[in-house]
Amino acid sequence: SLRKLKLDVINDISIEKTFDEINELHILVNNAGRIKRGLEYRIEHFADVINTNLMGVMRMSHEALPKLALAHGNIINIASMFSFFGSPMSPGYTASKTGLVGLTKSLANGWSEHHVRVNAIAPGFFRTNLTESLFQDPDKLKTLANKTMMGRNGEEKDIFGISVFLCSDANSYVTGQTIFLDGGFSAA
Repeated sequence: SLRKLKLDVINDISIEKTFDEINELHILVNNAGRIKRGLEYRIEHFADVINTNLMGVMRMSHEALPKLALAHGNIINIASMFSFFGSPMSPGYTASKTGLVGLTKSLANGWSEHHVRVNAIAPGFFRTNLTESLFQDPDKLKTLANKTMMGRNGEEKDIFGISVFLCSDANSYVTGQTIFLDGGFSAA
């Protein structure tokens, strides 16, 4: 059964306690994210974003490995289109999401012997807590949608479809990959 768990990805005790409560694990989606637009050139903010977005994924993945190995499971890391394009307002976010693409490849390479597949999704513009301000500005929202080949921003169903594929038997030969989910933004 599907369980959503809320924990603090920068707190080892919180992570260990949560995984102690889980008997069986087939899928881990690393979706924690932090952004501090305009502040990330300050070292303390840069480090905070890296600690959450990159180190948090490593902490979670490391703790999940034994249970995922038993289930021949999957990890999906949520990267970003900014994994491939620099953000002038968010260097920490960009660095963390770029690092996440590399971490995805390394974990896939290192953990294939445990029969754990590791992939990433690099979403474009989706409504999230981090992008809520963009979705409150209709002009900016339309401008962003027009930058995609599909002329729209991402919707929850778009993430669902690719996630199901990445965790299904139809994907038994795909690992270490980052799939753009951006309506064609990155191909334009």
